[in-house]
Amino acid sequence: MKFEIFDIILKFWMIGCIVAGLVVMALYFSRTYGNRKANICYGFLLLTFTLSLANNLLHQKVSTDFFFLPIWYTFLFGPLFFFYIKFMLYPAYRVRFSDLKHLFLPILQASFYWIVFLQSTERKLEIHEQLYLPWFKTIEGGLYILSFFGYLALSYRYLKYKESTLRISGFPWQRKKIKWQKVYVRVLFLLAGLNTFYILTDFAAYNFLNINLYNIPSFGRLIDLSFSVVLFWLAWKGWQWVRSKKHLAAVAPELPSEIAGFGLQLDLLAITQKRYLDPELSPDLLALATGKTKSEIYQEIKKSGFSDFHLWLGKYRLAEMEKRRTIPLFAKYHAISLALVSGFPSKRQFYRSRENKEDIVRAIK
Repeated sequence: MKFEIFDIILKFWMIGCIVAGLVVMALYFSRTYGNRKANICYGFLLLTFTLSLANNLLHQKVSTDFFFLPIWYTFLFGPLFFFYIKFMLYPAYRVRFSDLKHLFLPILQASFYWIVFLQSTERKLEIHEQLYLPWFKTIEGGLYILSFFGYLALSYRYLKYKESTLRISGFPWQRKKIKWQKVYVRVLFLLAGLNTFYILTDFAAYNFLNINLYNIPSFGRLIDLSFSVVLFWLAWKGWQWVRSKKHLAAVAPELPSEIAGFGLQLDLLAITQKRYLDPELSPDLLALATGKTKSEIYQEIKKSGFSDFHLWLGKYRLAEMEKRRTIPLFAKYHAISLALVSGFPSKRQFYRSRENKEDIVRAIK
């Protein structure tokens, strides 16, 4: 009876995590703030985790109909998280042909599940007993652990390197963002490590003691619980990064209280702290920094002659682009790469701001 109650609670928890993952995924795919490529990577990361947890939930029903569903893409976890961090830290980075190596294992994994999924039920059962359990599951689990933790370690190294460079030339708001991300990755390490502990325990018991721990109901529940907690952490911190007032306050810029005039405060914020370099900068951040409401911020922006927040920031970002063109380091940068380095969240916002500037120039003439 106790196990039945726990089963029901666990299933509701897993369904809740799946829903949370899908909601935050949709939020990242539709975001207009933050680097667009980083948002897409994080959205797909949540999607792959959600599908994998749904696969675990369906496997609680012991039926060959749910064997080898092509929704199990664990080899994508590491590359997607790594490129999310990379695009966030280095927005001008452009995907190269050599980056295709990161898709080698995910393509092999997806191909295997799709090929087997299309087989007959009898053939799938045969593959499950003769190939998957004795060999493939062990190899897949080992490669997943090495891959995911390798990418997590590499992501953390990127964060530490970026932090070291910001100590010399960065702004306080930039260092706060890196510090927040480092804590996020550390906890992700711990949660993923807990899930890995159960995977290794299952491997050792099955291969060395000839014991299938999945025949013990509580063990399978712990595997699912630990995996769902990882998804919950990704969804919760993703939501916090975008929506939580507490997190926004942690990275909000600080303005001198003696500065009078709201318009002057906004200009000072943009010029002295270069907050326009942050693609995450939103009216919420400015509202927390200035003590004003978002409607007051929009009114002030309209007074400056701009129709929306992105176009207002665009004037600073376009000016930053012109400054950087004179620096040898950026001389060979593509216009889009230069725009992303200057704070534009996407090439679409860059094009909008450039067209708006051209319209203003034509109107003046």
